[in-house]
Amino acid sequence: MSKVRLITMEIILSRLEPDESGCLIWRGTTDNKGYGVVRYEKKIWKVHRLIYTQRVGPIPDGFALHHICNTPPCAEPTHLKPILPGDHIFVGKTFAAANRAKTHCPSGHPYEGDNLIIKSRSDGTTFRLCRICTNAAALARYYRIQKKKQDHSS
Repeated sequence: MSKVRLITMEIILSRLEPDESGCLIWRGTTDNKGYGVVRYEKKIWKVHRLIYTQRVGPIPDGFALHHICNTPPCAEPTHLKPILPGDHIFVGKTFAAANRAKTHCPSGHPYEGDNLIIKSRSDGTTFRLCRICTNAAALARYYRIQKKKQDHSS
């Protein structure tokens, strides 16, 4: 019969090392995304979730923990923020987060008030358009078509 090694919180804490940026880096087993993983009290835990639960308290139901530091092996509780899973793609260094942070269109017009158009895609996601640029493009298209009609009739 094989002996099952019990891992204690003391052993888990001994595998966490502070770095120069203030992160508490896990130096044990990680998953394919770089998050620390450990078996503790007969359950598989992501280390950052275990440490957060031990030091801060339970993670609210339906929430995920976001690494403010964008460092997956970090288990520093002050670097972890509970957020709704749907909002997780809008934080950090993602394409969606960068687009959401934009306050002006590429031409410099503000995405606000009457100048803001919100459109929906067939998959339910939304995107923003600048009314000034959309109207300018429609007018340019109209004049192009009118010019083609005029050129064909001559």
